[in-house]
Amino acid sequence: FLPRLTIVRHQLARLLRSDLPVGERALAGRNLAQIGDPRPAITDPLQMEFCCVPPGPFVLGCADDEAMAYDDEKPQQTLDLQYPYWLGRWQISNAHFEKFVQAEGYQNPAYWPEAEAHGYWRPGEIANVVYLDT
Repeated sequence: FLPRLTIVRHQLARLLRSDLPVGERALAGRNLAQIGDPRPAITDPLQMEFCCVPPGPFVLGCADDEAMAYDDEKPQQTLDLQYPYWLGRWQISNAHFEKFVQAEGYQNPAYWPEAEAHGYWRPGEIANVVYLDT
């Protein structure tokens, strides 16, 4: 016999894989985050799922007539990726980020070589962050 909360957690997780409208799926996800997400790939960084993106051509950017696109997303162009790379299947969750922070990820320079090279990282902090209104 499963406790009702466990049943609700699994039902909400199932809804996230359904064809519900985006807004309703987002609401289900927010509720699931509050009561405890049962999906290990979402809550445990060591169980994250990754997908290999193969080399080859891909379309980058938005069409010129896309009204909601920012200027830096145009013009749309086809680029040829010369190497494969791995991409997380899902976005980084708050649970993943919390574990990164608890593990003192900001303190570890191995995670920040590009940011450090460009003056955006100093031990334990991020500098020169600019937030844009959207």
